[in-house]
Amino acid sequence: MDEFENIINQIKTICLSVVKHTYEKSMKQAYDLIRKLHDAGYTKDEVYQALLSCQAVLKDGLSYDFICDLMDYVVGWCATELQIWKDEKDSLKEFYDYLSSDEELMYDIRMHAEWNEASFSKLKQLIYAIMQEYEDKPYDHELISYMQNIPTIVHMLSQFQKCSQKNLEEGYTQETYLKMISNKIDELNQLYDIFMNSLAQKNDK
Repeated sequence: MDEFENIINQIKTICLSVVKHTYEKSMKQAYDLIRKLHDAGYTKDEVYQALLSCQAVLKDGLSYDFICDLMDYVVGWCATELQIWKDEKDSLKEFYDYLSSDEELMYDIRMHAEWNEASFSKLKQLIYAIMQEYEDKPYDHELISYMQNIPTIVHMLSQFQKCSQKNLEEGYTQETYLKMISNKIDELNQLYDIFMNSLAQKNDK
């Protein structure tokens, strides 16, 4: 019995023995086994077809629901952080997740009047990934609308006039904090210009 068959059989055993009060624990065990298959180099399609064969012999019930939930993880119909195989357009899905989160940059600045470096880093990462993935394809309308709001974020940052107590505790002074904000404004403007230039090039084609 090879590694793939052995792991699939372990998943089958978990699936057939699942009960309500162990459902979440069993799902974690099966999920970890799926990740093991991924890390071993097996494709999403290979794993999905194996689970599909398991599903075919099950009737309605908890085991059937369990295998369906597990297959959702394989195809990526789950939270971004739980996806195992990353598809070509995952960056756009991650961008939508980012927009709906409390850490989206504009929302975070409005709510806390503080700079969030982690949020900005995530935004940059996603925008550059999307520009690469969609180099030869049109951008999504919602993405364009969001990027057109970058000047609004810049304006909000330009209203920051003083360093808060939290910033002081992080080691900033009034001068260094405002300098940091100025640098972030420059970075946002640069990100905006790069994106809008890429959009203009698409529109010219």
